[in-house]
Amino acid sequence: MRRAQIIGFSIAGIAGLIAFVGIQNIINQKPKIIETVKTVDTIDILVAHEDLKLGDIVSPNQFVWKKWPKGSVALNYIKKENSPDATNQFVGSIVHSTIHKNEPIIQSKLINYNKGGFLSSILPKGKRATSVKITDYSAAGKLIAPNDHVDVLSTINVGTKVYPIYRTETILQNIRILAIGKELMVEDIDQDFDGKVAVLELTPAEVEKLTLDNVKSEGKITLALRSITDNNDPNKYEKVNIIHVWGK
Repeated sequence: MRRAQIIGFSIAGIAGLIAFVGIQNIINQKPKIIETVKTVDTIDILVAHEDLKLGDIVSPNQFVWKKWPKGSVALNYIKKENSPDATNQFVGSIVHSTIHKNEPIIQSKLINYNKGGFLSSILPKGKRATSVKITDYSAAGKLIAPNDHVDVLSTINVGTKVYPIYRTETILQNIRILAIGKELMVEDIDQDFDGKVAVLELTPAEVEKLTLDNVKSEGKITLALRSITDNNDPNKYEKVNIIHVWGK
C-alpha cells in the first residue's frame, strides 16, 4: 500500500509539473502580430530633376517622371498618361518661378519664349529688355546665369584697318541678366552664329547706348561677371587701349 501511494504521488507530481510548465509557456507566449502592407495607388507625374531658377532655360533631362500618390495629385500636375512626351515638350521654355528638385511641374511656372509674355512679366517698371550676341569666350566661359549682374564691355578699333588700335571700354555697369541660352536665338541674328544670346535688363538710356556701341564695335561685346558683393559698387573704370596693354 505504501509503495502504491508513493507511485501515485510521483505521477501526480510529474503531471503537476508538466501542467505548470505548460501554463507558464502559455502565459509567456507572445501574441503573433500579423503585419499587413497597405498598397498605395500611384501615378507618374512630371517633376524637376534639379533646382531651377527664375530665367533658366529648360534643357533635356531636367524634367523626369516620378511616381506620386494618386490621392495627392493636384489637377494642374502634368501626368504621363495625359502628356507622355512632356519631358521633351517643355525643352526651351523659360522658368517663370523658382522650381526645386523633385517639385511637381505646373505650366504656370513655365513660359514658352516663342509665344512671348515672359520678359514683360518679370521686367520692373521703366526697364527694357534687349539681347546681345555672346560666345563662351565673351561671357565668362559659360559661368554667367540668369539673375547674375555683369559689366558690359565694348571693343572698338580707334585706328585704321591697316594699323588697328583697339580700345576696350566699360559702357554699362551692374546690369542684370534676364535670360541666357542658345534657345533664345532671334530672327535678326545670323542663323550660322555659333553662340548664344543674353537678354539684359536696361533703362531706355542704356538701351540707346548699348545699341550705338554695338554698331561701333561691330558686335564685339563682352560680359564681365560681377561679384555678388559689389552689385551696388559705383566705381567707374578707365578706358584701356591696346597701346597701354602692350606698354608702348
